[in-house]
Amino acid sequence: MQSQAAPTPDPSESPANSEGLQSTTKELIKQCPRFRILVIGKSGVGKSSLINRVFGVDVASVANDQAGQADIEKEITSPQNERFILHDSRGFEPAEGSNTNKVKSFIETRKRMPHIKDQLHAVWLCFQVPIIEYGQRLLEDGAEEYLSGENAILGNTPTIVVFTKYDTLLTHMRAKSISDPEAEARRYLEENCIKPIQAFTGDKNIMHVAVSSKPKYERGHEQLTDLTYNKVSESFTSQPNTLSPVPFAAAGAQRMVPRVKIESSINVGKQRYWKALAASPNFQSYTMLDCLRVIHTDIVSVWNFYDPSEYLYSVEFRDLMMNMVGNVDAPAASAHPSTHLTSGNPCSG
Repeated sequence: MQSQAAPTPDPSESPANSEGLQSTTKELIKQCPRFRILVIGKSGVGKSSLINRVFGVDVASVANDQAGQADIEKEITSPQNERFILHDSRGFEPAEGSNTNKVKSFIETRKRMPHIKDQLHAVWLCFQVPIIEYGQRLLEDGAEEYLSGENAILGNTPTIVVFTKYDTLLTHMRAKSISDPEAEARRYLEENCIKPIQAFTGDKNIMHVAVSSKPKYERGHEQLTDLTYNKVSESFTSQPNTLSPVPFAAAGAQRMVPRVKIESSINVGKQRYWKALAASPNFQSYTMLDCLRVIHTDIVSVWNFYDPSEYLYSVEFRDLMMNMVGNVDAPAASAHPSTHLTSGNPCSG
C-alpha cells in the first residue's frame, strides 16, 4: 500500500469514446474517482486482512506495522486497485483520547468538504470477537463515543460494525467438545457482541457482521461488502432510479461480490441520457460500433479489473470483442455492426 494517491485512469482518455458519444462512467468517475473509507480499530484486530480481501490487494500496511502509529489524515492507496482510498485509525482506549479527538475532527472536516470525492463515504468500526473466559472484552472504554447518542462521533456516516476473527471463537467452541459448535458460536456472538452493541447504541437495526479472514475459515466478507454498498447507496442517492457517483465508486472499488458490479453495470445502462440521445435526430449518424465502443468502456470501468497495462482498453481487445459480436450476430444481416442506428434502435436496449 502507498500513502500518496496515484492518478486514477480516466476512461475518456482511452480509445473507448467515439466522437460525440460520451461514456456514462466518465462523469461519475470525474465526480468521485475513489471510494473513501475509514477503518477504525486497534492494532492487530484484523483491519489489513479486511482491506486485502474486499478490495483485492495483496498488502495493506494500514498501521505502518507499528501499533499506535496510524495517521488518520494519510490517504492510503494501492496500485493494485486505484478506485479506493483508505484512512486508518487506531483504537478507543482512554490513553488514546487524543485519537478520539482526531477522529472527530477528521469526520467533521470531511463532512464539510464541498466536493463529494473528498467526503468520507463509509466507516468500518472493528472489534475482535472476545473470548470472555480469557478475560477479553468487546467494548473498549471510549467506544461508545463513536456510536451512542445524538452527539455520536460517526453521526450519519454509513457505518458497519465488524466483529473480526470469528474463526477464533469457532476454534474455542470446538475445543470444548460442544455437539454443535457452529450454533453455539452464533449464540455466543448474539449474546456477547451483537446485543451489547445494540444496547449502548440504542439501535437494534445497527448494521453488523462477523468476519474471519483466516485461510480455510474465511467468512463474512461478502456480507460486509453487501452491507457497505447498500448503506452507501441509501445515504448518497438523493433521487430514485438515478446513479450516484459514490455507490458507483463503492461498487467499482470492491472485488468481492460480482453481483454488486452487475447491479452497477445495469444501473449505468439505464441512464436516461442514452434514451434521450437515441430519440434525438443526431443519433442517426452513429453506428453500432460507435455505441459498442462506449458501452465497452462503461463495463470495464464498472468492473475495475487489475489491468496495469490497460489491455482491456486496447484496440486489439476491442477488435476481438467486436469480432465476437459479429460472429454471434452473423445470421441477422440487417444487424451488422457497421449499420447506422436510427432513433428506433437505442443502443441502451
